[in-house]
Amino acid sequence: MPGGKKVIERNSRQRLSESALISAIGVIFILAGTYIPLLGLLTFFTAVPYILITMRNGLRYGVMASVISAAAVSMFTDPIYGITLALLFFVPGVAIGYRGILSKEPFGPVAWGFITSIVLVMVYVKLMSLVLGVDIIEKAVQMFEQAVKMQGDMISSLGQKQAAADVGALLEYMKLIIPGAIVVQAMLMSFFNYYLALSILKRTRGYSGNIPKLSEFTLPGNIALGMLIIYFLTMSAKGLSWINYENLVANITFIIIFMFFIQGFAVTGYFLNKSKINKVFRNLLLFMMIFFGPLSSIVSVVGFLDSIIDFRRIRK
Repeated sequence: MPGGKKVIERNSRQRLSESALISAIGVIFILAGTYIPLLGLLTFFTAVPYILITMRNGLRYGVMASVISAAAVSMFTDPIYGITLALLFFVPGVAIGYRGILSKEPFGPVAWGFITSIVLVMVYVKLMSLVLGVDIIEKAVQMFEQAVKMQGDMISSLGQKQAAADVGALLEYMKLIIPGAIVVQAMLMSFFNYYLALSILKRTRGYSGNIPKLSEFTLPGNIALGMLIIYFLTMSAKGLSWINYENLVANITFIIIFMFFIQGFAVTGYFLNKSKINKVFRNLLLFMMIFFGPLSSIVSVVGFLDSIIDFRRIRK
């Protein structure tokens, strides 16, 4: 196994005590995020304790902590919420941690967490539909629709009819790409939780490897060709009556653009770090690339080109 990625040698009692302590802290943060609105962002990092437990103590303790934590959350909130967190965060966290022990690739655990998260999201949506008769996707669409409608009504009342129409168009597009947004959320959750877990392990001397930098991120070398094939296969489905073609194309396009944006952002960050540009200005440029539409599009193109050319010469 790579240096720093093996399970730390300790007896069963020490592992169990540490796992119980970390999971208890995780449950406290979950409850704080649930009952204190200002701390709701903490929910996004719910997988971190289970990555830590699995990487430090092994798969068995990660699974055990997930089950016990889900039961504890269910007792203090409700069973559905406990099951939701277990499927969407605890289990993906265990998958990331387990792969973190074994993987030689810096972003391999992120891929495992992402794939596990997507599979479990689909299981969760189907489970809620069968058991409770609730369509989670439809509920999300309705909530988003109400929020945007209120915004549009407010803009219309101020006499900005064109702006209100733009909000309406945005709503229709966002309704189309909700499945793609779920995929993107799973990618981001896996990356940030893994990165934070490694940072904590590094500070507590529980990990001696190198923490992967975003500037080192790279998609597989054949990803550009693979995505082009997927896109053209999607386009060929236009004549099939049983496929919602517009919805499918919107989601595939959204996911592909996002993945190339991450690659392009990594490339840009890599070269900016090597430049002599002032750090404040450099960070400002990176910030604008995320939130300024035209720049974001250019970054996605850079990511596509890098997947072919490998500007950084880091791909084996």
